[in-house]
Amino acid sequence: MKIEAVAVTVAALSVSIALGNLSGCSSGNAAAPTFTSSAGGPVIANVTFHKDVEPILQKNCQKCHVSGGIAPFALMTYDDAKQTASEMATQTAQKTMPPWGAFSSSTCTPTHGFQEDLRLSDQDIQTIADWDSAGAPEGDPKDAPPAIAISTNVGLSGAVQAFKPAAPYKLTASSDQFRCYVLDPKLTSTQYMNGAFVIPGNTQIVHHALIFADPNQESLALITDKTNNSYDCFGGPGTSAPSLVSAWAPGMQPQEFPSNVGMAIQKGTLFVMQVHYHPHSTVTSDTDVTTFQIRYLDKAPAYNLLTQLIGNFDGPISSGPGDGLMPGPDDPPSGPAFLIPAGVSGHTEEMQLTIPTTISGVALPDLYLYGVASHEHYVGTQQAISISHTPGFLSATPGAPSEECLLNVPAWNFNWQRFYAYQYDGVIEHLPRVGPGDKLHIKCTYDNTMQNPLLAESLGERQMNAPVDVKLGETTLDEMCLGG
Repeated sequence: MKIEAVAVTVAALSVSIALGNLSGCSSGNAAAPTFTSSAGGPVIANVTFHKDVEPILQKNCQKCHVSGGIAPFALMTYDDAKQTASEMATQTAQKTMPPWGAFSSSTCTPTHGFQEDLRLSDQDIQTIADWDSAGAPEGDPKDAPPAIAISTNVGLSGAVQAFKPAAPYKLTASSDQFRCYVLDPKLTSTQYMNGAFVIPGNTQIVHHALIFADPNQESLALITDKTNNSYDCFGGPGTSAPSLVSAWAPGMQPQEFPSNVGMAIQKGTLFVMQVHYHPHSTVTSDTDVTTFQIRYLDKAPAYNLLTQLIGNFDGPISSGPGDGLMPGPDDPPSGPAFLIPAGVSGHTEEMQLTIPTTISGVALPDLYLYGVASHEHYVGTQQAISISHTPGFLSATPGAPSEECLLNVPAWNFNWQRFYAYQYDGVIEHLPRVGPGDKLHIKCTYDNTMQNPLLAESLGERQMNAPVDVKLGETTLDEMCLGG
């Protein structure tokens, strides 16, 4: 049986399920995660910037904190870092920086590592804390690591197509905006995407970008500005069944797959590029022309790359016993309901999906999981995605657990969604696997109180001083529980 490679939690499933749209990011300050670090332990002797701190910044920070980057200040030199030493120590100790949400816990520890993992080690966190406590000494410039090349516009090698709007987009407000651009690759036959990359035109305001496939060309009817074929789109592209193709966030490198992996892009498909614009105080230009690059294989691949968003169920579904929205706290007498009551913190919603044995009468192959992601809105605070394997899991693979955690996000931050950053590290044959009958489980946690800073800010923008009941939906004050 041929085994497929999938870029997200589950392959595209042709079953009767409610698939939600993936939103972008927004402004505001999320609450600091309740983590502890080794900061406060024994002081590291003679810690200096060039010898100890600069190597950490090169590896984990400078791709964003560079002149012209998305970060509001640079961390390229000693003078840059000294000005923010105390803030660096605080943010790294709280693990709000670098922006990485996937952490293990006592109940959810993924069995595979992730690519481009930005997490600092406890030793790195301690080093920055000790450097700040010592007065942020510079040390000897001769101890500095070799300089690294930093570029905010790195292209995709072997790109065969590049698309960008015909005219620049100009921000019309000082708050976050989400704009969708319709791009036509003019495909006359099925092509197999093997690489993709987004090059932000204005790195000061482009917070992230998502690329969706629109095989039915529904996006054409949504265009409001024909000069650049664009329209506003907070919740997603606005099409009936969006399929995520690629994504970009600051610091990400071109998305490239092995030569035997590709995603089918059907004849006549349009691309919809959703760009999240995030203006801030240091912005010097409010216009943007962002580019999307793509590379195709010369022939059909050995492994088909499939992307699917799973979740946002508003009730039971027919894929398996107990599938869909599961019973939870605050449900009405009539049964499970996606409802987060006003004033409640720690509320949970849980969802389940059974991987089917067939799709449209065709046996579903076993799957390799290439990556996984989580998504909520402003009320969301945590998410965990796991899978329960069937008793005969892939012919009783030696050492394979019956329950496997795929992703744990203990401090969800709407500002720093890295949808494609949680790609598993390793060759395809060593990636997590799932098969028919396995059950995917998503658990989302919410804080619908004024102690949730993102929610409080969003309510304040609407002249509201108290939370309201929150239901499933796509607007800012609706919520989602979505995995991919």
